[in-house]
Amino acid sequence: MRCDSFVLVFGGQLSFRAYLRLLRDGRWWISAGLLIGLAAGFLSAQTTDPVYSASTTLYVAAIEGGGEPGQAYQGSLLAEQKSRAYAELMSSERIRAETANVLGEPIDPGVISGQASAGSPVVTVTARTWSPELAARIANIAAGKLANLVSELERPQDRLLSTVITVRVVAEAAEPTDPVAPDLRLSTALGGLIGLLVGVGITLLRRNLDRSVREPAALEGLAGAPLLASLPKQSRRQAGLSPTPDGSTGRNAEAVRMLRTNVRFAAGGREITTLLIASAVPGEGRTSLACELALAYGQQRQRVLLVDADLRTPRVAQRMNIDGSTGLSSVLAGRCEVDDAIFSWAGVVDVLPGGPVPVNPSELLDSERLVNLLDHVKRKYDVVLIDSSPLLPSTDAAILAARCDATLLLVRHGRTADARVEAAAEALRRVRATVIGAVFTMAPGSMAPPKAHRDTPAQAEPVAAAALSRRTEEVTQSITVPSPAPEREVTVPTALDPTPPADPVDTTDRTSTTELPASENGAAAPPRPQPTPRAKTSA
Repeated sequence: MRCDSFVLVFGGQLSFRAYLRLLRDGRWWISAGLLIGLAAGFLSAQTTDPVYSASTTLYVAAIEGGGEPGQAYQGSLLAEQKSRAYAELMSSERIRAETANVLGEPIDPGVISGQASAGSPVVTVTARTWSPELAARIANIAAGKLANLVSELERPQDRLLSTVITVRVVAEAAEPTDPVAPDLRLSTALGGLIGLLVGVGITLLRRNLDRSVREPAALEGLAGAPLLASLPKQSRRQAGLSPTPDGSTGRNAEAVRMLRTNVRFAAGGREITTLLIASAVPGEGRTSLACELALAYGQQRQRVLLVDADLRTPRVAQRMNIDGSTGLSSVLAGRCEVDDAIFSWAGVVDVLPGGPVPVNPSELLDSERLVNLLDHVKRKYDVVLIDSSPLLPSTDAAILAARCDATLLLVRHGRTADARVEAAAEALRRVRATVIGAVFTMAPGSMAPPKAHRDTPAQAEPVAAAALSRRTEEVTQSITVPSPAPEREVTVPTALDPTPPADPVDTTDRTSTTELPASENGAAAPPRPQPTPRAKTSA
């Protein structure tokens, strides 16, 4: 086993970095366990009755043969031996009963105890109870009863020939001022330690019971494709905002730009015009990524079309704040032409919304009209991004994947189960879809690229692309990528050329022009022809 790995409590193996990430993900459980433990220890110390301890010191003396000076040493050795036996007598029922009779109230077992140190004739009688006055009285009475018992047991038959053993009180017990229990600091610290261990245990247990995909290596193995980007988790307010064409410099925008570059390198020289954004289940950020990636391509002065092919729950129109009454479903149903359903958004991206929700979405997507539509838009646009339904609930996404040049598989970090990712990848393989990469969405901030300054994306992107290209090549060599679908014989413009034309020419009717925002390197982008909003045909 590698030295930089840790074995999980219930089996499995984690690297040191993954172990730290696990503790960071479970920080709320660990913090809650620590706080609850500290509070429980503190409350336990505050609510427990105090215990006071009082001690009386006794001295055991033994005189051999009536006090001959030469036998004093032997007497001291005998006293040391006897003291240990007398300390054990302090816990006897007789001492406790006689002390209770004098005291006038019963005494619980364990209240009176005795202790003698090795090599010392001193016996310490200790009483522990809830009252300091009562503890002192019990200790003094029990010491006197022990002296009487020793006198009775060690009474000599002949003082001239026998040993005389006496027990004398050296120091009587005084009333204690401070309780010996509970210890507030010790109880609080012990409670915090127990709570911390419980929190760590819950985190480890959740990790072993959790079957979601969290590690890049696990995602690459399940998807059969390299990880191209990790999009950071955004707040609910940020996720609900409509995209803006001003070229954001946040961490999410930088991750989208990195994904745009890595898609080009992952293509391996193949021309990719139609790119499907797919996921296994709902709620994995397909629509948000499709809109942001379309804007990222548009900022490169490429002709971009965003198609909402999720005919069951279309959301692109709402996300882009445009009219969605006419769209893809209207075109596939023959109620309008495709050019009449396309909107120009901010002069950067053209959008084909989903349109009205049809009763037969799978049949519409599996029709010849969709093939003709894709052929038509591929001749007019450099990049066509398609948002689709989830792969597992329906067959819509698999139909689209078979007709697109490439597919991106989105997986929500820490939420999508590994079995669902594997099933989604298998569904794509069955239709011979070309999965060029996987994307983590809503990933922790540590997995996302750092926030860039506004004048750096264009400069930093080639460096990041080169590094991630090497990573893509390594992953591609270690996994088996399904063979791509056969290319259709259509004339497709060069979509992802590393040096896009400065002023692309379009043969279609694009009469209106709109000033573009600044490019990624800060320079003003030259204007390019833009499509005017087409007249809408009522659905």
